[in-house]
Amino acid sequence: MSIDWDLAACVSHPDEWWFANERHPEEQEAARHICLSCPIMLDCGRHALAREGGLAACHRYGTWGALTPKQRFQLRPKGSTAGKNVLGVAS
Repeated sequence: MSIDWDLAACVSHPDEWWFANERHPEEQEAARHICLSCPIMLDCGRHALAREGGLAACHRYGTWGALTPKQRFQLRPKGSTAGKNVLGVAS
């Protein structure tokens, strides 16, 4: 499936808004708020989860599909780096 990134709510905002680190939760929350109105939010989150696979939380970056790196890490299958997470993405 191809994602039409031109439809993304984030395209009209600075890129750095989606790459705030965890020491700035207010910036992460502002990005997440914009994501929640995005028509491709689920596709975006699935894209990030598929790209990251079994990466550790410290190697995940940015807010994708209204999910922070820590939240995406928590969505991975427990006790395994294989399988599908709650969004149905194989990792």
